[in-house]
Amino acid sequence: MELEKKGLNRDIIKCVAMLTMLLNHIAHALLTEGTLLYNVFIGVGYFTAITMCYFLVEGYEYTRSKKKYALRLLVFGLLSQVPFMLLFQMPALNMLFSLLICFAMLCILDNMQGTWYGIVLIVLLFIVSIFSDWPIMAPAFTLLFRWSNKNRMKLLLSYGISIAIFCFLNGPGHLLTDSIGGAVLHTALEALALVASALVILFFYNGKKSTKAPKFFKWFFYLFYPVHITVLYVLTLVL
Repeated sequence: MELEKKGLNRDIIKCVAMLTMLLNHIAHALLTEGTLLYNVFIGVGYFTAITMCYFLVEGYEYTRSKKKYALRLLVFGLLSQVPFMLLFQMPALNMLFSLLICFAMLCILDNMQGTWYGIVLIVLLFIVSIFSDWPIMAPAFTLLFRWSNKNRMKLLLSYGISIAIFCFLNGPGHLLTDSIGGAVLHTALEALALVASALVILFFYNGKKSTKAPKFFKWFFYLFYPVHITVLYVLTLVL
């Protein structure tokens, strides 16, 4: 059964994802860790990565030039890398590189599916993702969404498995500062953002892009990432 054509278009949902990412990054850059507002902003930010992985799979299917798509991710990933490292103070690749890794996996599935060397390359890309934002999780989400192929039941299962992976990989980090009960509660609250993504995609997404200013939205989503990270870093220097 295909997703119903109703509700929100792709670009509106992506705008929501940009907003939740911005709130998450504001918390990291400007808010005091452990405060209520900090925790809320961090939590809602988890809506973004899984949603963008879903749209990456969809974009891969619809794009007229896979080379240009990959090149855009590479160029804007490079533009974002220095401000990303300065803002978050960690030597990791930013989310656009994570999406590029996921994009490469989709290319491998298209051209080398069922071959031993295709499997080896997929495994190697999972390993490379350890050095990027959303390690392991972003590639796993992408492969699950590729497998679901917009089938409603498979997509529901893909989100369920994705949420389980998120809790398994993200939850232990809270044990460093929380009790076991606190870590479980903290992780469960963060996982609600992934649940929200599932609800939006399954029940509100109409499967279409915006008919108004499509070129604006196309470049806005690429430019937003390096620009907002750079602005936030500058704010950390002046505030």
